[in-house]
Amino acid sequence: MMKIEQGRTHNGEVVLWDAENHDSAFRRVVGGVSWPKGGRSGFIVVVGEKAEVDFGFGVRHLVRLEELREFNGETFLEPEPMFRAMAYLVNRLMV
Repeated sequence: MMKIEQGRTHNGEVVLWDAENHDSAFRRVVGGVSWPKGGRSGFIVVVGEKAEVDFGFGVRHLVRLEELREFNGETFLEPEPMFRAMAYLVNRLMV
């Protein structure tokens, strides 16, 4: 599992990167939530937007950093367990 820390690139840009080897730099790290519906599980996902631009396509790529799936819709829809799950993912990622 990747651990994230804040750092600076060679040109001074503030980035979030892999704390162990600094080879994956992210411009930003964001999360999203999808609630369970129709027998499908819900999930919380954390993605990082790569700091460098893919000049072939003119875009920055997204990388899945962490994901948590929940099959029990009743507990997933309650705010407290959902926020605890989000805090758990963030704590696992941050140094």
